[in-house]
Amino acid sequence: MRRFVGRFNLVLASVAGAVMLALVLLTASDVTGRYLFNAPITWSLEIGEYLLVFCVYFGMAYSVQTGAHISVELVYQRLSRRIQRNLDAAVSILVLVFWIVLLWQTSDMAIGYLQRNVKSETILATPLFYPMLLVVIGSFATCVQVILNIYDNFVRLLSGKS
Repeated sequence: MRRFVGRFNLVLASVAGAVMLALVLLTASDVTGRYLFNAPITWSLEIGEYLLVFCVYFGMAYSVQTGAHISVELVYQRLSRRIQRNLDAAVSILVLVFWIVLLWQTSDMAIGYLQRNVKSETILATPLFYPMLLVVIGSFATCVQVILNIYDNFVRLLSGKS
């Protein structure tokens, strides 16, 4: 299970990286067209926003898996190993609560968007179900990874290992 989750997270992060490249190319093309040729790409902002959502949520589970997310270690490093393990376990639970609420709410929104066929009020009239589905997929993957982290934290906590 852990191996599958790790590989799935890596696939999501790799896709997010490729999408980030597409976002950079799209933005550079729009800026070039706008300022050199006075011909902006009219749909680039909307697509860029969707691509950014893609990058953030598809990269999050891998970030949590590898510990690459932002953390403040100034005080943390001065705590005893035992207190650090307790703190890791408590923070992981709070993080899981956050991601579960986000998953629940975004799933509910995505279903509502699909049922009501809600579209963006832009030139593309993009069905909003699709960008919201990206958030749901990324949030689900992050929830699974946080659950694995909680398990690891409690095993370390109970065994006394670092």
